[in-house]
Amino acid sequence: MREAVRSIENLLCRLEFELILVDDGSPNTIDPTSLGAPELLNVEYIRHERNRGAAAARNTGIANAKGKYIAFLDSDDRIIPEVLEKRLALAESDEGYDTTIWGCGWHDTDKDAQWKRTRFPRSAEEVADFFAGCWFSPGSCVLIRRSLLSRTGIQFDEELRRLEDFDFFCRLAMAAPIRLKVLDEVGAKIATGSPRSASDVFRAADRISAKLREEHRAGRLRADLLRKARAYLSYEIAKYRFQERQYGAGAVALAHSLMLAPRLKSYPGPGWRASP
Repeated sequence: MREAVRSIENLLCRLEFELILVDDGSPNTIDPTSLGAPELLNVEYIRHERNRGAAAARNTGIANAKGKYIAFLDSDDRIIPEVLEKRLALAESDEGYDTTIWGCGWHDTDKDAQWKRTRFPRSAEEVADFFAGCWFSPGSCVLIRRSLLSRTGIQFDEELRRLEDFDFFCRLAMAAPIRLKVLDEVGAKIATGSPRSASDVFRAADRISAKLREEHRAGRLRADLLRKARAYLSYEIAKYRFQERQYGAGAVALAHSLMLAPRLKSYPGPGWRASP
């Protein structure tokens, strides 16, 4: 968390903003000033008494936010302040659309913050794209108007320990005609390579699929959007089956994904494009 907070410090002299630090049940209480945050920075520190996961941490941050815009930053990532400023300026110029989400490119880094690759997510003008994947790194690369979240009442599902971003944006897309615009600049450094629990992914995929099927049965979700979502969930299951060396089950899941959403690439969503 220390490096994440330090990456925000340069915003202080240029922008009026609030920093909400959500301590998700870490073993020791954190002193925000020990993280490098200047005393005059508008910091609110909130601690969960037990670890509740990323979904709960984001809900806590949203519930306590007072500003016009919300941007997330995962504790092991780093933001590039000047690019956040540019996205804010673009968002202000696009005032008529509170359903626009502003994204950016990012550097994938290893645990030592060394560069691995750079990715620029594709923009999305159709809500259907949000059912096809979660390709735009919402944990540290999105800027969203608080009014949109207030108006729709959409929150992160705190039962999910993985795929919570995908579930959130699917439900947001059902509630509003959202779109994603991407600034062609790198706005964050995203730490990758941390071990992930395959069982958390499988449980999350089952829960999300069940929720979306219920939405379809109730007439609130089109069949084609349900297929897109199930294709993405099967892709995620396949990826983690292969990670667990369950090659047969992985091949079956990938084949199921391709059957639901025929394509020539493995990833079912909009994906990424070459750097500008």
